[in-house]
Amino acid sequence: MTCATAWLRATVAELRERAEREGQAGAKIQLVIDEAWRVLSQPFMGETAQDSWKHSRSYGVSNLLVIHRLSDLQATGDEGSRVVRLAQGLLADSGTRVIYHQRPDEVAWTRELIGLTETEARLLPELRVGEALWKVGGRSFLVHHRLSEYERAIGDTDARMRDAAPVGSAAS
Repeated sequence: MTCATAWLRATVAELRERAEREGQAGAKIQLVIDEAWRVLSQPFMGETAQDSWKHSRSYGVSNLLVIHRLSDLQATGDEGSRVVRLAQGLLADSGTRVIYHQRPDEVAWTRELIGLTETEARLLPELRVGEALWKVGGRSFLVHHRLSEYERAIGDTDARMRDAAPVGSAAS
């Protein structure tokens, strides 16, 4: 992860410098950290992500952190550890939060970390596929996401489960 992070930082710096040379100082880079609970379990990665969040404007980077549940932030390390505090700090530093369906046992934790109203918290277990509660600054929006066929094809993470033959079948 250290090598990958060093490569990523160098790539971001190179893209930024190239954009500035070409007169595109406003060019943006999106940094997506998927399965963040795993990545952030490494202290160096948490520190690197924190640096990217704190300096995003000067780097020209838009940061996206993807986790399944907010309780996944606790899975980054031991309770009260530095890595857990770094992970929770990223959430606190994020100006936009997109929250999809949450199981009822996750709602209280989510409400506390995000600062949801009672009404917003009640919505979370009721959200359907493609629906999300967006918290942008102090404002809230209920959003239904629509995907193009292209987006659906590249973002369909259920395809392998849906298309797989049952274990023990002739196809397995």
